[in-house]
Amino acid sequence: MRPDAAEVAAFRSSLTTKFRRAVVARLLEASPDLSITLHESASEWATGSSPSLGDVGSLAGVTAVVANYWHPSSAEQELGDMRDLIEGQCDLGAYLRMDRGWNEVSTIDQTLDRYRGIGLDEVHLYNLGLLARTGVADLARVVDLAKKGTR
Repeated sequence: MRPDAAEVAAFRSSLTTKFRRAVVARLLEASPDLSITLHESASEWATGSSPSLGDVGSLAGVTAVVANYWHPSSAEQELGDMRDLIEGQCDLGAYLRMDRGWNEVSTIDQTLDRYRGIGLDEVHLYNLGLLARTGVADLARVVDLAKKGTR
């Protein structure tokens, strides 16, 4: 990594944090009981619909942070990274793509158990229209298990 990359990352993180805090404060000012869920990434260089969480500092007012965990093969590390960043300040949610790697009951049970062990609190499901007909039973299994062990 270039020497100035750390400076760029720190500046970007400070802007992200400042913006997030201002938006959360404004939302809670308008509606104090509002549930605020952020779609973020633990990667400092993430962009797009799930950008970098930035300098966490305080997540005051944030109910949950949800990140994309598209592939069960990499999700455990990503979940752990996000858990370590948020440090229990809010719930940890996983945004799952059911069309990728969720095709056996034993895999579903074991994967969700591992995710819960890492600290998963919520399950969010991505674009269910991508599922083939055969994936609907897997989806039902994930939903049933999620209702039992997560929110």
